[in-house]
Formats: sequence, C-alpha cells, structure tokens
Amino acid sequence: MPPFLSKKFVHFGEAADPDQAAAMILESGPEVAAEFFIECTDYTSWIKEEGAELMAKLVEFFSNEWIHYRLEAEQAESIVKALWNIFPLIESHLTKSVTFVAEGEAHQEFPLPFVTLSTELSEIVRGSSNLSRPLEVPTITPQQFKFVREYAYSGDVEYLWREEPEAIVDMIRLASDMGMKGLAQLAARTYRRYLTEENVVEHLEKASLMYLKPLEEECCQFISDHALGINLERSELFGLFLEVEWIREEFQPLLVRVAKDVTHLKLKGTAGSDSFLLSLLPSMKKLVRVDVGEARGLSEELVEEFPVVSEWLFNCAEWLDDTLFERLIPRAKKVSRLEISAVGDLTEASLSQLSRLPWLTKLNISDMHGISNDVIELIACAAPMLTELTFQHSHIGDPGLIALGEHCTELRILDLTRGNFTNEGIILFSEKAKNLERWILKDGRGFDEEGLQMAFRQMPGLQFVDLSGCRVSRYFEEEWKLILA
Repeated sequence: MPPFLSKKFVHFGEAADPDQAAAMILESGPEVAAEFFIECTDYTSWIKEEGAELMAKLVEFFSNEWIHYRLEAEQAESIVKALWNIFPLIESHLTKSVTFVAEGEAHQEFPLPFVTLSTELSEIVRGSSNLSRPLEVPTITPQQFKFVREYAYSGDVEYLWREEPEAIVDMIRLASDMGMKGLAQLAARTYRRYLTEENVVEHLEKASLMYLKPLEEECCQFISDHALGINLERSELFGLFLEVEWIREEFQPLLVRVAKDVTHLKLKGTAGSDSFLLSLLPSMKKLVRVDVGEARGLSEELVEEFPVVSEWLFNCAEWLDDTLFERLIPRAKKVSRLEISAVGDLTEASLSQLSRLPWLTKLNISDMHGISNDVIELIACAAPMLTELTFQHSHIGDPGLIALGEHCTELRILDLTRGNFTNEGIILFSEKAKNLERWILKDGRGFDEEGLQMAFRQMPGLQFVDLSGCRVSRYFEEEWKLILA
C-alpha cells in the first residue's frame, strides 16, 4: 500500500495480494472504494511499482457500478478527475475495454462524466439483428447507450425526437460507426424536422464534410420531395447525382449551391433547353457524366458549351443525327465512355468520328439502324483501345466479329446479344481475343457447342460466358460456367 494513507485505509495493507486487497476494499462499499481510489492517485510511484493491478480492478468495479446505476454522479466525476493522470499507468492491467468520456459545459444538465464499454453493451450490440457489420464499440454516452439498447431490442427509439439537433447528429455518427445502419437512418429521419428549404443545402454540406451518409441521403430526399422537377441523390462511391426535368425559380439558389458537388448530371424533358442550367455548367467542376437520353433535345447554346467530361450517355435520343453529333465531337476530347444505343439517324459518317476520341474505352451502340459488318469493322479500326463493347444487334456476323478480334485486342467485356455467327467465325475471333474476360452471346444463332468449346479453350483470360437463349444444352452452359469460375 502507498505510504501515509489515511488511518481508515491502513488495514487494507494486510491483504496478501491485489485480489484480496480489492475484495476487502469493495466489501466496504462504493463510497469507501471511491475515497481510497482518489487518495491513491496521488502516489504515482507506488502505482508504477506495484499498485497498477489493484487500481485497474477498482476502475472496472466503478464502471460496473456506473452501468448498473449504483454509483452517484458526484462520485463518478471525482473518480474521473483523479483518473486522468494515472490511466496510462493502469491501462495494460484492465481485463476489459473501458472508455471515459468527459462531459463539457454543454452537458451541465447531464453531469455524469464517464461511461464504460461494459460487457452488457457489447452483448447488446453484437447480439442485435440490426447490426450490419461487427465493430468495436466506440465511445458512447449514457443517453446514447439507452438509445442503442432500445433500438437493439425493439428496432425503434421512441424518444429520440426529443433530442437537440447536435445530439441527433452524434447519434447518426455513432450508429454508423457501430454498423447499426437502421439506427443511423432512423436518427437521420428524426433530424429531418429541422430541415427547411432555406437550410437544407447547408445541412447537406455539413453531412458531406462529416461523412454522415444517412443524413446526406435524407437531405437529398428532402430536396427531391420539395423541388418538383429535380431529383438529388448521394452515392457513397460516385458522388452527387442531379436529375433535372424542369427548374422552378424558387429553387434556383439551391442548385447554385449544390452545383460544385455534382458528379453526375441527367437531363430530362425540356431541361436541355434551360438557360439557367446552362449557366450552372461552369460551376460543376466535379462533373464526370452527362446523360441526355431522356431530354427532348439540346439548345444551340448547350451544344456549343456541352460539358467536357469522361462519360456521355445519349441512349434513346431520337433527335441525335449526324449533323449534331459532328458538332458535339470537338467537346468529346476527354470521353472514355460513350453510349449511343437506340438513337436516331447516325450513319457511318458519325461512327467514323470515333477515331477522334483518343480516350474511348467503353462503347454501347446497340439497336442502331443501318448497322452492318462493314460498320463494325469501321468502329473496330476507329476505336482500337476499347476494353468494353456492347453491341446488341442481329446484323453482326463473322466479318464484324473477326474484325473486332483483329483490331480491338484490349477488349475485356464484349456483349454480342442476338449475334449471328458460325463456328469458324467464333474460333477465329478467339484466336485474337486473348484478353477477353466476359463474353455475352445471349440469343445467338449459327454456332453450336463444338465451336464454342474450341473457342473457349483458346481464351486463357475468359472468366464468364452467358449463353442463355442459344442453341446449346443447359448442361453445356452450366459446365463451362463452372470451368471458367
């Protein structure tokens, strides 16, 4: 025992070991144990030499007393103040994880200064069916502990709505850290009552900076619900999606504020002719994709200032013709992904322009009129760096397939749904397509199992093949899926 202890603690020194000493002290009750602990924290030399194990046992005792509401708040506060200086000395002797949280002035109405990661809390979290992933339990306040426990048992938190905004934000962060996705979403929905048309963008920016995905999603949903003609969606992997059909004047300031974070822009209806939207484009510094397939057309101004980004999607744009495509090509110097399936009247003249896209690696030209094997050969020569090609059309045969094998040697993914090939064509293609990993031949005609088997054996990189709808047996398809897997 440390020297110069108060007389009422001297008899504890008669203990034979730390376990016996701890038992004697704890039998005296929480108040005596707290007084002894606080007094001993002044003797750091004794703690370093022999007292660390005993002090650690007392800390664990106090944590259990706190969890079971048997420790007074004032006692807890005194213990924590005394503990700050010696915690590093006893930490290695703790047999369970213990976290102390000092409450600031903002929590004067709740003066309990620390909580522990008790066995009870760990079991509640790990045993919860609402837990999306196993995680170590982070620092948690008593109020948060109550909410976690209630959610784990009932799937709901009835009184969360009574909390202040800052406390709900903390709850969102905590639940996300603990892997309790449902609780995080519930807290975000609860927070929605603080959102208004005037402050929602501010809250969205705050949520983005703090990486609070559930709150970001709630803010985006609030905007989509209130700004008719606008849909906003946050993706954890890709960023901020903005879909615009029309823009009401009262929501123009909102779009001005979110424009700098937009990564994916989709225009529908008359949005392609909106002058206000055109004025926002220079602010969209993070923009990577533009989708205008569902727009009714593009204004002259938008054609001239079309975004220089890496992905262009024109699927189903019936108004896209050779003249317009040629005007857009100078703006396509960064395009790596182009989708022009089921468009209007693009001819060979437009497709030959693909040679002006040096970064083009992904192309979708399905269901286009006037496609022939000669056109496929033209595309293969114009875009030899393609790694992914989707060409769902019945007019491609052996010449087009062989041209792809000869010129597009970097192909990794090839979708030739509804193609019409012979065994000879497929085998000749396979001799060149050594890098192909995924080959989709759905609803194909003209080839059989013998030709496919010879082709597959010549493609060392092939990992997946789709033969659904082809004239092959179910057994053959399943066998090759297993072999490639």
